[in-house]
Amino acid sequence: MKKKFVLVLALVLLVAATVSAADIKFTGSFKAGYAFTWKDGGFTATPKGIDSTLANEESYIYLKVADPDSMWTITLKALPSLNEAAKVKANASISLDKALKAQGVDMGDVTAALSVGANSNMSGLNVYTDPTGNMSYYGWKLRSDATYSTGLTVGYGKLISANLAVDPAVDTANEFHFVASVSANPIDGVSVAAGYANAYQNKHDSSATGKNAIDGSVKIDVAKLASLDGISLDFSAHDVYYMQTSTGASYKKNYLSAAVEMGVEKDINVSGYAEFVRFAGVNGLNTSVSYDGFKDANLYVEYDIADFSDAVNNMYIGGGASYTMSKVKYALDMGYDTSDSSFVLKPTAKITW
Repeated sequence: MKKKFVLVLALVLLVAATVSAADIKFTGSFKAGYAFTWKDGGFTATPKGIDSTLANEESYIYLKVADPDSMWTITLKALPSLNEAAKVKANASISLDKALKAQGVDMGDVTAALSVGANSNMSGLNVYTDPTGNMSYYGWKLRSDATYSTGLTVGYGKLISANLAVDPAVDTANEFHFVASVSANPIDGVSVAAGYANAYQNKHDSSATGKNAIDGSVKIDVAKLASLDGISLDFSAHDVYYMQTSTGASYKKNYLSAAVEMGVEKDINVSGYAEFVRFAGVNGLNTSVSYDGFKDANLYVEYDIADFSDAVNNMYIGGGASYTMSKVKYALDMGYDTSDSSFVLKPTAKITW
């Protein structure tokens, strides 16, 4: 066993030396902390984010490796316990236009990128700003029901992009699963996107799978269109509609998100957002205001309503503060949830490189 450990250590050192010599860029993050919860007269302390239903986990390392010319990027997807049989999942994004340019073939404003590797449920192109981060965190974008997909994205400058992600392994109906999407910037300050999946996974509904889903999103940079100085003002929206179950029965579930984000940089450094959601007929609201006037520090307050039909029993009131020192972000978040009368205190530390 000792010999195997030495071999693994030697391999790690060899890879590190090769990476250093080749000037390959490592980026990533690590975040750890706890959620201290007071509920029904009891107290629990759990590692923050450890929940099998979430798209991401805390106390994990997220790593990306890229060459210095950004021709390719490898994203590590999962890391089991290190041992002599350890395997690391990863996917790679390869910039075909940059690779061709390096070979003397200049494609001008045409771009092309290939995504290969451990891609399972791939998502379509989307321009929603996602101010809460929930759409990315919980996987609420339009996504395919797939196991091992390959994706190709082509575009022309900043004007238009199109993406196709396909899992070539056919299902019992002898069909392969795919998601196709397109995004465009018809004028400076306005972005739109739309997509279609012939087989979907709905993360809103316990990862339910089915046939035929469409989505659309829009983003309007009001500050850019109105030439506002020192103020940011964005409006964005996203809507996804799932049509059928995997057996072809009617499903018809719709999920809408719409957000307004505003920031004032001059003198007061205040920003905030309001996000309205209507998920399968249930209306909700997420709001937050933050202050960045202190160097390396941030303060924020948050107020959310999960269901307007019973707002008093579905509110979350919270806030927090963070301070960054030597590239480590220390944060303390807290909140009270009326749905279960619980109070949560969340101290965390996050390292980003």
